[in-house]
Parts: sequence; C-alpha cells; structure tokens
Amino acid sequence: GRARQEFNTVARSTGTRLAGDADAVGLGQLLLGSDGVRRYFVALENDAEERDQGAILSYALITVDHGHVQLLQHGPILTPLQVPGAGTTSLLLKGPAAIAIPPGTASVFGSIDPTGTWQSVNATADFDFTGRAIQAMYQQATGQRVDGVVALDVPALATLLSVVGPVTVPDINVQITAANAGTVILHDLYNSFPDNQQAVRKELLSEVVTEVVSRLSAGSFDPVPLAEGLADAAAGQHLRVWSANAGEETTLERIGLGGGPGAIDANRTFHVAVENRNATKVDYYVTTSINQQVTVTASGTAIVHTTVVVHNAAPVGAAPSYQLGPDGYGTTRPGEYWAWVLLWGPAGSVQAGSVAESGLELSQTVLDRIYAGQTKQVGFDTVIPNAVRDGQLQLRYVPQPRLTPPTLSVTVSAPGWTVAGSPTWTGPWRRTMTLSWVLHR
Repeated sequence: GRARQEFNTVARSTGTRLAGDADAVGLGQLLLGSDGVRRYFVALENDAEERDQGAILSYALITVDHGHVQLLQHGPILTPLQVPGAGTTSLLLKGPAAIAIPPGTASVFGSIDPTGTWQSVNATADFDFTGRAIQAMYQQATGQRVDGVVALDVPALATLLSVVGPVTVPDINVQITAANAGTVILHDLYNSFPDNQQAVRKELLSEVVTEVVSRLSAGSFDPVPLAEGLADAAAGQHLRVWSANAGEETTLERIGLGGGPGAIDANRTFHVAVENRNATKVDYYVTTSINQQVTVTASGTAIVHTTVVVHNAAPVGAAPSYQLGPDGYGTTRPGEYWAWVLLWGPAGSVQAGSVAESGLELSQTVLDRIYAGQTKQVGFDTVIPNAVRDGQLQLRYVPQPRLTPPTLSVTVSAPGWTVAGSPTWTGPWRRTMTLSWVLHR
C-alpha cells in the first residue's frame, strides 16, 4: 500500500511537470513574438541596493519579432530619452502612476511610493503587481505602452554571459565575464568614479547590457545552455517575467516565472527578504542566513521560529564613498547598513503584526545601524494549523535573489511523532524548493 501511494505521488508530480513544461514551451513561443511584434521593458536590477530583488536603476526597451531581438533604448532610469512622436522626455515621474495598490502592499510599502519611484517598484515580492506598476509608470512617463516586463539582476546577466561569452566595453579595463560580472559591476565600477561621476558608471553598465543583447540578437550561440541557464536563474528569482496578457500571466505564475511567492502552494510557502532601508550600495558586502526551528504538535500544527541573521562585511574604517555612504538618508558612517527584514509566512498562518501581502502573511522589522564588520539578528514566530497532511509535513521556500545566496537551515522536532530520515536540511538557498518530512506515530 505504501509503495502504491509513493508511485501515485511520483506519477502526479511527473504529470504536473510535463504539463508545466508544455505550457512553458507554448508560452515561450508567444513571448518571443510568434504571433507578432512584442515590446518589453527590461528592468536591470542592482544587487548592491536590495529591494525584494535589486533596485531598478537602469533599463532597456526591446522588441521581439519571431525570436529576433532589437534594442530600441537603454540607459539609467533618470536619463532623458527620445520617444517617437513625443520628443525628449524622462522616466522620472511627477506623481504616482494611476494603478491601485493592494491594501497589504500599501500598508507596508506605500510610504516609499511603489507606483511613482522606480527604486521602490519591486520592494514587494509580488511581481504581478511590479509588472503592472512598471507598465503604468512607463506609459505615464512616455505615453507608450509595453506588452510585458522582464526583470533581471547581475547573476542573471552573468548567466547570459556564460552563454554568449565575455564582452568588452570601452573605458572598462577588463573583459566582463560570467565569473567577474558581480565584482566588476557591483564593486569595481563604484570605486572607479567619484560621487559626481556616477552617471558615467551607470552609462557603462548600460553599455555592458547593450553588448549582451547584441550578442543574443545575433543568435550565434547554442540555445540549449541558454534555456538551462535562464531556467536556473528563474528558479533563484534572478529572472522574472510579467505579461500584459492575462492568460499568459496566469501561465507565468503557474510555472514560477512570474507573480508572487504565494502564487503556488500559498498555505505552505515561506519567503524572506532583507532590503536596504537607505540609499547606499552596501548590499554587495551583506550576507544573510535563515535558521528555522519547526516544532510539530500532537494535533499536527507546526510552530516555526525563524531567525534571520544579517552580516555586514563592508570594510572597517573605509573612507566615505558613493557606495559605502554616508548617504544623507539616515546612515552616518561609511559602510553602515540598515536592514529591512521581511518574513512572508504561509497563507492562513498566524504571525504577530502580519498583513496579507503577495499572497502570504508578511511581518517586518528594521535592524538599523549595522556598522561595517557587525552582525545582527531578529526572530519571528509563525503558527501553521494542520501543517501535517496525509502523514507529511511539506514546507516550500522561495529565495530572495541576492549576489550571494542566503544560507537556509531547517530543523524539525516532533514530540510524539517519528520523523523518517534526517530532521535537518542545511544549504545555500539558491532556488525555490519544497522540503518534505514523513511523520508517523
């Protein structure tokens, strides 16, 4: 009987994966313009200034027609751009875009203007909202509409470089490769220019992206490693996609490329983000680790204590700089970091002070004044009723995309139950995953 139950589980899982793969193939053809020209806003996310993903400081506008990619515009968000029929304009908005903010999102992120400030639009974990907000913001600024939004950070850019090969950009004295992209883009370029020349650094970053897009457009690469690399990037949340077509967006959320962490198995999903509360670019030096102690009661309720540890490895005693601060928004020393710690627990769970956001329950706190070389931590408690189902405890984990993946450790204690296998899982939290424990009395 147990063997039959295990076989049924594997059969269901395999069928679901195959159906998802088929949906992804069909959707991929549409997104690549099989039914006509598509225009996308590509948000380039800076992992040195974390929101839920990296802060959006640069962009590109591309069209895709039957697989052919054409770059129309690119540059820092605040650089003036030419809009056909509208002349020169700027993406800098004078007021919020006309899009409703969900109540939970407004209560947590409303104060940082997520529909009017590009650096705040992806503070929420719900990329469906982020995509809709970006479309509305771009349309308000330019009068033009995009068919979708693609967001990628530096690790995703490194994935592309591993396929198309190293690129060379004038005024950057090294080739940009998959191995050195994070260090060059998020550290070396900051140190190469004083505060009053950061516009030059941003333009060089845009040139790197332009060169990569040009290589992709030329098509002189093996598409199989590209697909595999992008799949890994998507699993780690480094690549996100939103479509203005409601049916396509539903598929994107079902296969894990879009939407929020609660779009799949919301009643057993955790997501943790550490966001930069200031305007420094110190996240290049920040590492995070998450430890969960899960206690299962006799009734099958799971009581989860989550400890989030934030370590700031910025150089001690460094001189003031654009990257390290002080930034004029709260920090007073070079390398000082303020961590906005956000824990999304399963839908239907109980957490102190939580609100419904991104399909889950969100609790938050701020660890301020984490000086260079220091570590701070904070704890959260989550109660999940009826967590044990059919003799299994399953918990799903959606990571925050960071330059250095968070470390995750989960230990299950179940007094009165027998836990099959190891009660502890520990490792780098590189991708979305589901951990399972078989419990019986």
